[in-house]
Amino acid sequence: MALPHSILSRSQLWASPSKVMTAPGSLALLLWILLLPTLISSENEAANSKRDRSSYDPPFLFGDAPGNTTVQVGGTAYLHCPVFNLGERQLTWIRRRDWHILTHGAVTFTTDDRFQLVKEEHVDDWVLQIKHVVARDTGSYECQVTADSGIRSRRVDLKVVTPEAFILADEEYHIDRGSSLSLVCIIEKATTPPQYVFWYHNERMINYDSERGISVTTTPGRKTHSQLFIQKADISDSGNYTCEPSSSIPASIQVFVSGSEVKPWVTSGSMLIQGGFLSLFAGLLVFHTTCQELLVLTSISFSSHTRSILLKAPHSPSTIVF
Repeated sequence: MALPHSILSRSQLWASPSKVMTAPGSLALLLWILLLPTLISSENEAANSKRDRSSYDPPFLFGDAPGNTTVQVGGTAYLHCPVFNLGERQLTWIRRRDWHILTHGAVTFTTDDRFQLVKEEHVDDWVLQIKHVVARDTGSYECQVTADSGIRSRRVDLKVVTPEAFILADEEYHIDRGSSLSLVCIIEKATTPPQYVFWYHNERMINYDSERGISVTTTPGRKTHSQLFIQKADISDSGNYTCEPSSSIPASIQVFVSGSEVKPWVTSGSMLIQGGFLSLFAGLLVFHTTCQELLVLTSISFSSHTRSILLKAPHSPSTIVF
């Protein structure tokens, strides 16, 4: 059987190479044979690259971090989201209240400059920082990472508290003129001590009125307390007193200074001396009255007894009996 013109025998191929180049079908076959190793090599490299990428880019994991954070008004909140093996993926912070995207990667997507992503180098923790927090910032926040299997997220709840001041006294405080005035203010619900505690008399701040005998002593701590002391209160010291710590709800009390000036040592001494004299005088009066009554009774008894003796005695002619 004769071979087709497009197919050459082995002897013809070696004998006449130029004829191979002139056959269209043989040229295409030759090119495919020449390119086949290159195609196979490219596919192998792609497969190897995919295997290498999967071996060096393991699944990411969320680390341990507090799920609840409490910050007082005016402070700075730090919401932590530790993620290991993040690789080329991007992390997104979202506010769940309105599902607003706050940050994506290193880019901030809010005009509120209080929000900022803090990421230290070589630390697998993407921290959402909120400065000068207000009560409205209370709520849930979420950090998200998009993976091949879908979106994985971690929630952090933020609680914003407002410290509150209390004065250890009734709403009205009464003292006498000349007495000392001492008011103690306690600050509760605070996560950190206040930067300052101001005392006001009506609308006037009096922390530094030392020439009037006024002093303020503040002791910071878990429950910061501040004491206002007035050495010698006067009528003009009556009025409203307010304890106002920084970033806190203030407390007020009404003070009434009344009466003439009272000197406790004179008052107590006078009362004791006066009471003693009155008791002594009353005792002497009773004693005097009793003595008089006894004297009268004794006189009457003596007169009666004497008269009885005289009547019983024998009478002489010279005796005159009345």
